[in-house]
Amino acid sequence: MTVENATQALRMRRARRADIGEMLDDLARLAATRPSAPQRLECFDISHTAGEGTVASCVVYGPEGPMKKEYRRFNITGVTPGDDYGALRQALKRRYERVRAGEVPAPDVLLIDGGLGQINEVYAELEQLGFAGLKLVGVAKGPDRKAGQERLFVHGDAGAIVPGPIRRRCA
Repeated sequence: MTVENATQALRMRRARRADIGEMLDDLARLAATRPSAPQRLECFDISHTAGEGTVASCVVYGPEGPMKKEYRRFNITGVTPGDDYGALRQALKRRYERVRAGEVPAPDVLLIDGGLGQINEVYAELEQLGFAGLKLVGVAKGPDRKAGQERLFVHGDAGAIVPGPIRRRCA
């Protein structure tokens, strides 16, 4: 029974690794991140309760999947309640000062929860920190905020990318 459990666990791990690899390949193709799939992704999101208690979260992914030991949460202070742009700038500054100091590896791709407004704010902050060359992708919810209606915004590209079975660019 121990051998069967170990064999099953290994199968599941291989299947998950293949799924993650496929998703990273899709991202590389959709967002033209680079010739190969990214090896390290950082994803940022801002949350708050009615504008108060603002927190930024950073989730990190690699070829094996989520890298939970690398996750970080930033309590945001000194920003006007509800100012997601200011909160995002503060979190990125705190994170990428550590990346610049060599304490944390730089990602291949930075994913931001948001559209063009967030991408432009993030790019300005990254440029000041010396990371203007980092591939930056925004993930915006669709018009009805339903799963499957998301659009990707790649900094420097015109229009949005609509992921899904039919991949197309829209204006």
